[in-house]
Amino acid sequence: MSNEKLYAIIDGASEEELMPMLAELDPPAVCLYAPPVQPNLVDIAPYVVLVTEEVQEWLNTRETPWGIYITTDADLKSIRSHLRKYLYVLLPDSDKPVFFRFYDPRNLWLLTSALTDWELHSFMGPIEKIGISFEGNERAETFAERRAQYPQDAQSTVSTLTLTEEQVEIMNQEFERNFVIKLAQLMEDAASSSAAVPHVNFLEYAHRLFDYFKSQDITLPKTVRETSLCLIEKEYYDFDEIPRSFFDLAEDDGTVGWVRAGKACQSLIGL
Repeated sequence: MSNEKLYAIIDGASEEELMPMLAELDPPAVCLYAPPVQPNLVDIAPYVVLVTEEVQEWLNTRETPWGIYITTDADLKSIRSHLRKYLYVLLPDSDKPVFFRFYDPRNLWLLTSALTDWELHSFMGPIEKIGISFEGNERAETFAERRAQYPQDAQSTVSTLTLTEEQVEIMNQEFERNFVIKLAQLMEDAASSSAAVPHVNFLEYAHRLFDYFKSQDITLPKTVRETSLCLIEKEYYDFDEIPRSFFDLAEDDGTVGWVRAGKACQSLIGL
């Protein structure tokens, strides 16, 4: 008989109501960080929480990238021990591991798409199914086909996941692809309020803007979104019709990217 349980890994850094929820509902929960947890990290740490009916009702009301679901027959202590190994990854040309929020729903599929089958099997470990529910997107995976070639209890002896340059590039490309798709939708939604919108291929437009901003070292997602929406607000629906003054101010001159982007947007006022 299966003893599978549903857990949620909830990130206190993304969901500020996590600690009040834990205090009110008191579900079985454990912090992913090794004890003792520093006082300044308690509220922003990730927690593995048993999804009771009350917790599920609470999660259904969340709009933040609060975390991910996992299904497993492992107990809290075992699942914490397993997942803690993936809080840090070693990147190419790096001497020290860096913190990695694998439990961010925006990161999860980037990671699993880049891992080898063996790395994925080791990452899943005692987890039977892993999934997300964020921004209307519901997805859950068992990766049964990729895991079938290995014994269920086979585990890597490597203490820290090491990503290759190729794997990092795969993750970056997938992130950029997803980001541009969402950016195009935001731009189209923003333009829909105008009665004078011409026929626009927003996906192509978003691609051109993203590539341009990247070439000028304007890479913060928030800045790229806000600057792109600024152009839509000023009714610039064609990349080739954007004023030269905008590009002059956005051009990489060694200063901070978001500052240049802000000045470029300001230059559109009154045009």
